[in-house]
Amino acid sequence: MFENLIATLKAEKRTIVFTEGPDPRILEAASRLKKDGLLDSILVGNVDEVKAAAQAGGYDIEGMEIIDPATYPEMDEMVAKMVELRKGKMTEEQCRAALAKGKDPYSDQMWYSGKIPFSLEGNRLAADAVEAALTALNRTPKKVLALDLDNTLWGGIVGEAGPQGITLSEDHAGAAYRDVQRAALAMQRQGVLLVLCSKNNEADALEAIRHNPYMVLQEADFAARRINWAPKADNLRELANELNLGLDSFVFVDDSPTERAAVAAQLPQVTVPD
Repeated sequence: MFENLIATLKAEKRTIVFTEGPDPRILEAASRLKKDGLLDSILVGNVDEVKAAAQAGGYDIEGMEIIDPATYPEMDEMVAKMVELRKGKMTEEQCRAALAKGKDPYSDQMWYSGKIPFSLEGNRLAADAVEAALTALNRTPKKVLALDLDNTLWGGIVGEAGPQGITLSEDHAGAAYRDVQRAALAMQRQGVLLVLCSKNNEADALEAIRHNPYMVLQEADFAARRINWAPKADNLRELANELNLGLDSFVFVDDSPTERAAVAAQLPQVTVPD
């Protein structure tokens, strides 16, 4: 499975923006990506602080672009784009402050306007979901990968954005969700059963799955589904019964900490990656 992901990354070279440039974990990740030739990295932060942290940790960031929000010439454009995309949820001052800190959860939208296909948040969604699921599946004999839909297999809420308005595309943040789907499809081809466990109107969700042109996963790729408003723990029990498999063979992937916590508390035998 990892070989397929690595081959895809090398074949479709992309750029990732790390908005916490001086963080040693970020520098280590950027250095490894450079060494392996997987992704180009852009580091956001004070140039001197980023370079000092890299030197202290022995991380190779030679040739990487470092963007300082305090002096970035396109900062006003990024702020304006973020205000537009947040649709009244954040003021210009709030957006500017968030981007300057480099830790806003919506920082992917800052980069949505141009040039760079992947943003930090989009990559976190993809990387966290894929890495956690792969780790869980490889650690013990798991057979079922139960997936949420909104902000997991695509960005946004399909009931609000509509089947064609969800974030799913070949570039920008939408590409991260397609990569999550590609990884899930690779697992399915290795014998893992994919199931859907989502709080949604089923008609809206199926419309997106069937007709959004950027969907990688198709309806037939899922062995079973529960798309309704029932508690997800109840739906997982029903899915296990339908598939005639134990809950200890399930891995549950969901973007919501609340849903993950509820499933982990009610179904301790299900693996719930953070």
